[in-house]
Amino acid sequence: MKRFKNILYLFREENEEACQIKRISTLARLNDARVTVCGVLRDQYNFNLSSLLPAHLKKAQQLVNDEFRHRLDRFASDPEWLDAKVSTIPA
Repeated sequence: MKRFKNILYLFREENEEACQIKRISTLARLNDARVTVCGVLRDQYNFNLSSLLPAHLKKAQQLVNDEFRHRLDRFASDPEWLDAKVSTIPA
């Protein structure tokens, strides 16, 4: 049987479900694999035009990014991961 050593999970707000954590963490533990959770912002929120935006919109963009990072960290620190090796990559 082929083993998974590295598992990449794309975290989007709409994917945040405990049952997915259980499936991924089980697969990771069975294979002694490392899980990397990569944050992916939805396109309408990830407007990367900071050089063209006025200051108040830059601040709004930063607030959206900070909130998303908080959700990503909360997802990666969920107790359901148990002893799986989990790391994150921000959006």
